[in-house]
This record gives sequence, structure tokens and C-alpha cells, in this order.
Amino acid sequence: MCVHRSLPDGLQLTLGLPLIAIALLGLGAYAWVRFWVHPRFYFVDYIHAHR
Repeated sequence: MCVHRSLPDGLQLTLGLPLIAIALLGLGAYAWVRFWVHPRFYFVDYIHAHR
């Protein structure tokens, strides 16, 4: 089986590793926002005063 690669091995390392690191950092930031910051916002229904 022949696997066709679009980039040479050296370029895969120089581009692939930083892209994986950026993706993991983005996933970590998303998890932080989703599970730490997001629950701090909550909905409070405003009840108008009856006249």
C-alpha cells in the first residue's frame, strides 16, 4: 500500500508539531471557558412591578 503525503517529513515536523500544540491549547482554553467561566453566568428572570 502506497501512502501519498502532501508534505515532506521535515516539513511535517516543523508544521505539524506547532499546529498540534495550538490545537491542544485551543481545546484547553475551550474546556476552561466551558467548565469554569460559563457556569458563572446564570439567567435571572426580571419581574416587572405591577401597577
